[in-house]
Amino acid sequence: SSVGVGQSSMREDVVMADENQELKSGDGAPLSEPASSACGGDAQGGRCEEEDIIADEYRELNSVDGGEEPLFDEGVDECRTRWLPHDADRKCDNCRRRCFTDDVNSPYYFDMCIIYSHKIKATSSPLRKIKAHKTRATALRNYSRGRGDRIRYHLCRECCGFLSKEEAEAAATKEEKNRLNRSRFDWGKLWPSFYWDLLMGIDTDSGVPFRHVYEASYLWRYIPQSIRRYWLREEIFDKDGDFFGCTEFNPPSYFRDRTDELQSFGF
Repeated sequence: SSVGVGQSSMREDVVMADENQELKSGDGAPLSEPASSACGGDAQGGRCEEEDIIADEYRELNSVDGGEEPLFDEGVDECRTRWLPHDADRKCDNCRRRCFTDDVNSPYYFDMCIIYSHKIKATSSPLRKIKAHKTRATALRNYSRGRGDRIRYHLCRECCGFLSKEEAEAAATKEEKNRLNRSRFDWGKLWPSFYWDLLMGIDTDSGVPFRHVYEASYLWRYIPQSIRRYWLREEIFDKDGDFFGCTEFNPPSYFRDRTDELQSFGF
């Protein structure tokens, strides 16, 4: 019916407006309340021109990474993954790390990107903590229905390598796809999400969180001291959190990170 089409159009406008508001925040956090309308006025007032909505979204996306050059060119995928400048308050939505150093030469520095949910590989690994959508349309539809779905995420470089769909997959043979998928599980890509899962993961057989089976302080001892600062600003370390009392140095880690020593020898 004509009423149904009008409602659908306005719903799409609301979704696009919410998306623009989220991009303004620059941190990818979900919005607390949806915008009432992308155009203002009631349904009889007409809907915004699609070109205007897209142009607004492009401007907001341009502002996210602070780049001076336009991010969008004709014929370029507007939903492509983009790398961001360092921000100590930004954290990876999968492994929950915040980069505690702005020294790009430090072995503990990592880059962050914005990636859309339909660009996420729907791997069944328990180390994937974010939701993947099959298509952009599915992501927008679920978002508009108030299911709490995110339509884009911040990922560190390691989690991006683990979870991002390879552009080559579309035209790859089955054997090539298997090779690409195997490379996702290299330790160099998995270790941040592995450590976070150790702290906050759930036993897939019993459904019981690891931290309820073992003392949280015991699990913390498996995290090398050199990388503990990645997670210390998480709520689990607050007064009411399971890891309250755990610090950068206590309890001592079972492992010694020799990254700095190896770098000094030129490895």
